[in-house]
Amino acid sequence: DTWGFLLVVTGLLILYSQLPLGTALEFSSDESYETMKPFLCNQGHVLYKEIWNDEPPVFTIVLAAAFKIFGTSILTARLVAAGFGMILITVFHDLIRRRSGQWCALIATFFLLSAPGVLLLSVATMQEVPTMATGLLAAWLLFRWKEQRHWAWLLLLGAVMAMAIQIKLTAVLLLPAVALEFALLSGKRQGKSP
Repeated sequence: DTWGFLLVVTGLLILYSQLPLGTALEFSSDESYETMKPFLCNQGHVLYKEIWNDEPPVFTIVLAAAFKIFGTSILTARLVAAGFGMILITVFHDLIRRRSGQWCALIATFFLLSAPGVLLLSVATMQEVPTMATGLLAAWLLFRWKEQRHWAWLLLLGAVMAMAIQIKLTAVLLLPAVALEFALLSGKRQGKSP
């Protein structure tokens, strides 16, 4: 099971290393705005009061913290985004592996990465990939709950999904799928009990 995961991570690292993360001017049209907000926060400006923002605050706070720790640069912002991109793609791979097997997961991951713009969006300083990555991580926690039915997994799932929604509200699009999966998994458990 781990060989597929290692193959995906190695492939991503190779692909990411070939991208001009520190030198490209812009990977997406919103990237400059999403990078400016945490930069201004680090300069002492207050989000929502002095900085206009129509999105929840978590991604801006994460980038501001990264700027404070590693320095204010586009490379820092894109490495944070690339981390979320890795989470998205590896969790995507693992969810498909759990449902359909290793080869289906590898093929689906290949097609995901081959789709136009996905690779650049997975390293661009924007909120969409971090939102979906965090939302898929919540779905992955549901499968962990399936394997080890403990309420702590469900609490963690709720916290991670709440964080996804606080990155960008589009994470609510994942809620029906997670709820349906939960209902299906709960039904299987009830069907097996005497």
